[in-house]
This record gives sequence, C-alpha cells and structure tokens, in this order.
Amino acid sequence: TAIQRVEFGTNYEEFDTAMSRQGFIGHEIFRPLFRRNQTGDVPQRGIQDVMPNSSRTNRRAVGAGYRRVSGRWTKHTFATEEYGVEELIDDRETMMYEDMFDQEMWAAERSTDQVLREYEINAATLANNTSVYTTTQAATAAFSVKATATPVADILTLVKTIEDACGLSPNFVAMDRALYREAKETNEVIDRLKYWGGDDPKNTTPAALAELFDVERVIIAGKLQSREPGVVIKNTANEGAASATLARIWSQTQVVVGVMANRPDPATTCLGRTVMWSKENRALGGGRPVTINEQYRDEKVRGDVSRSRMDSQLLPLTTACAGILTGC
Repeated sequence: TAIQRVEFGTNYEEFDTAMSRQGFIGHEIFRPLFRRNQTGDVPQRGIQDVMPNSSRTNRRAVGAGYRRVSGRWTKHTFATEEYGVEELIDDRETMMYEDMFDQEMWAAERSTDQVLREYEINAATLANNTSVYTTTQAATAAFSVKATATPVADILTLVKTIEDACGLSPNFVAMDRALYREAKETNEVIDRLKYWGGDDPKNTTPAALAELFDVERVIIAGKLQSREPGVVIKNTANEGAASATLARIWSQTQVVVGVMANRPDPATTCLGRTVMWSKENRALGGGRPVTINEQYRDEKVRGDVSRSRMDSQLLPLTTACAGILTGC
C-alpha cells in the first residue's frame, strides 16, 4: 500500500521555490491553473471579447435604450496526463550510508527533480515552438556579435508586432542565461545604459533590460546570483551510461516575448497555462501540491520505493499573445 509522504511533496508555493532553485522558468510563463476534472474546457476571453467592435457609437438618444453587448468566452479543451518516477531505497544501502546522508530524503528529492525537469523541458519546447506561436522575427545579428547585434531594437519591434496582433502589450521576455550574458554585453545595450550611469556590463540586471525592452519582466532560465547549481540543463545520455551528455533546456538561438497570466483569473488572456488536475495534485491535509510523493514497501528487493508524480498539461491558449525572436 502506497502511503503519501506529505513532507516530501511540493505544494503550490513550494513548486515555485523548487523550480526556481534549479533556475527553472516554465511555471512562470505557463502559470498553473487547477481544475477539478481530468478533462474539460478552460474558458478564456478572446481578443474580440476583450476589445469588442468599436465602430459603433455608444451614444444614447433621449427616451431610447442603451446599446447592449454580450460577452463571450473562447473554450480550450484540455486532458491532463500523469507523470511520475519511482526511486528504490534499498535497506542494506540505507544502513551502509546512514552516517553520511538521508537516503530516503535523497530519493524523494531525486524523483521530484526528474518530474519537474521533464516539465521544464516540455515548457521550453512549447514556448519555442514556431509552429504554435507563428509570430516570428529574425534578429539583426546574433547577440554574440557585440558590435552589430541590436537586441533592444529587435525586441521592441517584436513587441509592437504582438501588440498589433492581440491588442495587449507583452509583459515578459524570456531567454536562457547564456543569451542573457551576450545580450547585456552588446554595444547597443551598453550605450543605452550609459545614460543611466550603468556602463559596466556586470551591473546590468534583468530589471534594467526590462526597462529597455519595455516589459514588466525579463525572465532568465538559470539563476543569476546563487552558490547553488542553476544552469537549466538536461542529460541526453542513455540510462546507465558511464557519463552524462549535457545540453541546455532552453533555446540558445531564440528569445520568447509574450503576454503571460499575472493573476489567477482562469479567463486571463495569455499565451498559455499549465492545467493541473486538483484531485491528482493534492496531498492529505487539504493543501494544493503540484507533486505528490508516496512510498511503499517492496519485499522482493528488501527496500522501500519512493514515488513522485503529478497530473498536468501544458495548454497553449491565445497564440497571438507571443512571438519568437530567432537567430539570436
């Protein structure tokens, strides 16, 4: 019988902490949305409903009624899927190393990391998918070409294109930490920051770039100031390989610009959400976990099995709310 280990699970608040500790950003771009059913519809206000026909006048004649309009909803169908990993906690191994570390805690953290890392991979794949978010624009030059690259001008042009397409102003720019390092050292960025007294590239922050890009946030995949590991990577080597084959999760050539949900309202117009089935992302005690951790006994191997799982789907919504800068 599997017993829920609530102390090992990540609740809604800790989800953000657990993801951020690794430098993950997918949960910020595709804000989680909890639903009571495994399948169903997510309502969203379409652009035509956020901004209805403006060609008709609202002027009322004396004695006449007011012009009436009715708001509509755009429905997006979802069907969550279950993701989970099990980790064996061998009794003999536990006793061998009990004076060095807590094997039970390590197994729970490792299995949870695998579930969250796959989520990050799927989020990065969706966000950078030019077949889903078809508004694309080529960068003037790669950010590594410091003299001729123009990340500010390129992103501002893309921001305007998205505004004209959806009627909303993008509130984020997302990129990998490696691209961020290159962008902040381009001549264009340094020249503009000189007017703010910030001509030293090492003093350039995501907040400063957000001002230049005219968005609320610049979201960087990978922590900027921490002693903990924060490079958002994946291991592409086969199971059991002698060594790891590491690769960046977020694109090294693309920057994502768009409108993300910044409030819990399920009908918020945005590029997409992470739909989570609340019945399978809920632990004992009435909390709202994103990963459920369980443990059961397996006498065949004389050990315990730690399991981490969650039930979710990354759902693109108003695709006009995002654009991709390529060739960065």
